[in-house]
Amino acid sequence: MASCWAVLLLLVTVTAAVPVKIPQPSQPYEKAIAQAIDFYNQGPTVKFAFRLLTAAPPPDVAQGTISNILQLNFTIMETTCPASDKATVEQCDFKENGLVRDCFGHFSTQEACPVLAITCDVAPPQPVRVTRWWPLVRLGAKIIGHGISFFRSKN
Repeated sequence: MASCWAVLLLLVTVTAAVPVKIPQPSQPYEKAIAQAIDFYNQGPTVKFAFRLLTAAPPPDVAQGTISNILQLNFTIMETTCPASDKATVEQCDFKENGLVRDCFGHFSTQEACPVLAITCDVAPPQPVRVTRWWPLVRLGAKIIGHGISFFRSKN
């Protein structure tokens, strides 16, 4: 009986030690973002093509969720290429002071009838850090003034 338990324990240990490779889909998140940007660039109000600036990592698929829906979250920026050109957007340079858009939405990975729904809003401007030197200059002048008056009083 003890040998039976030993074999069972050995089998469980070996099974737990063998790494299991879960097959990953071939980058559907990146493809979905590329399709979303292409779709956005075809809009009637887009004069200059937009290109991917940053993308949030793909969300983990939790248990009990619909696995054929991808949640997209990325930021795009205006480039120097006109939207009417069919040139590859990745070859275009970002426009200096170009528009930046925060985009989010959903993409269905169904092959029969894929669905894409995105919303792109104007990204809030990055805060500009302003350093105020005037109070430090005033404080420095006071310290120097006190130092001069201290040395004059000693002489």
